[in-house]
Formats: sequence, structure tokens, C-alpha cells
Amino acid sequence: MSTLTHSPLTAWDRVARLLLGGLLIGLVMSFAPVVPAWLALLATYPVLTAIMAWDPLYAAADALHRPSHHWMHKPLTGSH
Repeated sequence: MSTLTHSPLTAWDRVARLLLGGLLIGLVMSFAPVVPAWLALLATYPVLTAIMAWDPLYAAADALHRPSHHWMHKPLTGSH
């Protein structure tokens, strides 16, 4: 059975996400009047997924692209 819990991030994915999130937060803190503060909100997604070592979007895409042949093994009759 395919679940949305199987999609671990590699160490390089996690490092890149932490660097990207840190860069966005650093930009907002360093250049506050020029850089909009909502960019710090964008940083939460890569930082949190790096901390959890799991990305729900990767997991959903993986579940959609993984072949599932469970329907082939079920009987086509209407009685259960």
C-alpha cells in the first residue's frame, strides 16, 4: 500500500533547505525596509521540512507516480 509517509529527504536536500531558509530569514532581518517581511514566512516551509526530514509535497508526488495495481486483484462482483 502506498502511503504519504514514505519520502525521506537526503542529507543534501536537508542542508540545501536549511541554507535557503536561513538565507531568506537573513535577508529579511538584514534589509527589513527593502525586503518584504512575508519572505520570512516562505522560509518556514524549507526549514520545517529540513528539520522533519520529510516533505509532504515530495511524498504526495511520489504516491501519485508510484504504480498501484491493487485494483487488478479485486473481484469485479458487486457483493461483499
